[in-house]
Amino acid sequence: MRLTIHRLCNLTAQSEQDLLTLWPHCQAQQLHDWVAEQAIFVARFNGRELGALLFDAQGLSQICVHPITRRRGVATYLVQDTLRQLGQPQPLNDHDNADLKALFTALGLA
Repeated sequence: MRLTIHRLCNLTAQSEQDLLTLWPHCQAQQLHDWVAEQAIFVARFNGRELGALLFDAQGLSQICVHPITRRRGVATYLVQDTLRQLGQPQPLNDHDNADLKALFTALGLA
């Protein structure tokens, strides 16, 4: 199977479980709120979400990749393909996370 990027329009039980693994600080209701009110794009492989990013009103605000698949280009592909699907570069929120800043800088987005 190939890694694909999709906008999440509704949460299946499996998607919810995968996203709660990626964002363990979240509650299930928060994920449902994000899907309804914001935009979540996921990197999916073999029917499982390996990575996800969240766009809020200000732009790209959060990104997370499953620890087992980190350092394999998942985040890069997720960001690049999401921006391609949106049709234009989106503004990025200010981030305190050094790894996230480094990724954005490497992609030419910071």
